[in-house]
Amino acid sequence: MVFCMSLRHSARVAIRRLRTADYSDQARDRLASAVTDAREADGYQSRPAFARAANISLRVLAAVENAEPTVGEKTLRAIGRTLSNWTPDTPRTVLEGGPIPPLPDAPPPREPERTEDEVIAAIRRSAPKAIQDDLIKEYLFRREQYRRDHPDISAAEG
Repeated sequence: MVFCMSLRHSARVAIRRLRTADYSDQARDRLASAVTDAREADGYQSRPAFARAANISLRVLAAVENAEPTVGEKTLRAIGRTLSNWTPDTPRTVLEGGPIPPLPDAPPPREPERTEDEVIAAIRRSAPKAIQDDLIKEYLFRREQYRRDHPDISAAEG
């Protein structure tokens, strides 16, 4: 006796969404290393720049790179879309033990740093008036301090 089972098109099927909590520590560690290596190879040496590019929070990017079991599908797909040689499905593939995409040969050009005028304009647009002047003074002080401490980098910036 053979039973034939088929789902009606109106039947509800529970689809489990991708979550790092559903994978082992080793799988999350593997993903964390792959994401960090690919991010840095893409020229994002700091997390904030990549988080902005991927349109995710810095906190969830840190959670991925620290192999925390708290990351959901939306974040993982955004990371996959943003990294070179990755697709939105690559994080799942990596978590499941599949191949890690090769790193790009050379990092893409970095986005230009904001000019002093752009930073000051952003402070004026977004900071409360009561602290704008203090923020601008602090920014200018730290920028000058950085230029003193890193003359080789400052000269290259022009």
